[in-house]
Amino acid sequence: GQFIPNIDTYYVAKDPAHNKYWFPPINNINIWFNVKRAPLNNKLVRQAFAYAIDRGGASRTGEYSYEPPGNQTGVPSPTFDSWIDQKQVARYNYRFDPAKAADLLRQAGYKKGSSGIYQDSSGKNLSFSIINLAGYTDWVASVQAITDNLKQLGIELKAQNLESNAYFDKLFGGKFDLAYGSLTTSPGPTPYYE
Repeated sequence: GQFIPNIDTYYVAKDPAHNKYWFPPINNINIWFNVKRAPLNNKLVRQAFAYAIDRGGASRTGEYSYEPPGNQTGVPSPTFDSWIDQKQVARYNYRFDPAKAADLLRQAGYKKGSSGIYQDSSGKNLSFSIINLAGYTDWVASVQAITDNLKQLGIELKAQNLESNAYFDKLFGGKFDLAYGSLTTSPGPTPYYE
C-alpha cells in the first residue's frame, strides 16, 4: 500500500538482489459524487464524467501503471475479473469517449459557454471541487490528470488537497462535491468485501 514513484530507478536499481515488487490490486480508488448536490444528482452528468475520464491515462500518470485503472463495476481488476458481468460491461461500454460525454451533457441541457466550460440554462458553469488527500502524491497526480481530461471536455474541476482530518471531516459530513479516495477494507475471497 505504499506508493514509490519510479520504483525501478529508486529501489530496484539500487539493489538488484531485491528486484521484485508487487502492488496487490485489492481495492479501488474512486471518485465519489455527492448526489445530494445538483447537478451531480443528474445521472447524465455522472455518466458524462465516466466517458470523459481517461482511466488508463490517470493510472499511468498517477500510479506509474503499477495499479490498473478502475472500472465502472467497482470490482478490483484483475483480482476479481471473473466476478465482472461482461454483458453489463458490453451494454454500457464505459470507456474514454469525450464525444459521448459531450453528447450526454447536451442531453442534460448544457451548452458550452464562451470560456469553453459547459453551462446550464441560467449560465452557471459546470464547475466542481474535488477533495483529495494532500500527502498521497500518486492521488494528487491522478486528480490532476482527471482535471485535465474534464477541462478538455468542458467541465471545471478544482482540486482541494487536504490533510487527513479535514478530508475525512468533509467526506463523512457530506461537505464536498466530488471526493477522490479509497476506504481500506480487508481483502476477502470475493469483491463484496470491498
